[in-house]
Amino acid sequence: MNENILAPSWMTGAEPPIPAGYDQNDEFTFSSLVQTFTIGTNSNGELVIPIDEGYDFFCRKILADVQVTGSADGVVLGRLRTGTGYSFNDDFFDLATYLGGAEWPKDWKIRGRDEVIVDLQLADVTGAGTITFQLHLVGVRRRKV
Repeated sequence: MNENILAPSWMTGAEPPIPAGYDQNDEFTFSSLVQTFTIGTNSNGELVIPIDEGYDFFCRKILADVQVTGSADGVVLGRLRTGTGYSFNDDFFDLATYLGGAEWPKDWKIRGRDEVIVDLQLADVTGAGTITFQLHLVGVRRRKV
């Protein structure tokens, strides 16, 4: 049998059981708006991703879209936190490189009516033009009973 023993179990259809207090499992992606950095004018930003009321969201991975125009070059660093005060990471780091597309061994539970706040900062910037950044939270959305 040709299997990847390091793949998360849910990739082969063996999902974790639905926790008590929930009645369904929906694959879902929450996306932020686009943050545009114009080189030389702004180097900080913030994205907010609201989570729907009535659902808890279990984030399994993050995808990042980074686009560069002109001769701009640089790295977009980020810090993730929720509106309730939970901090996913304490310091800024390159989300697209280190978290982008990587499957997590444990879901990050974000409660309904909360929001994910992404603090952004440019680093190692050279050239002229713009850098745009968008973040996508991929996981399952579960309705509370």
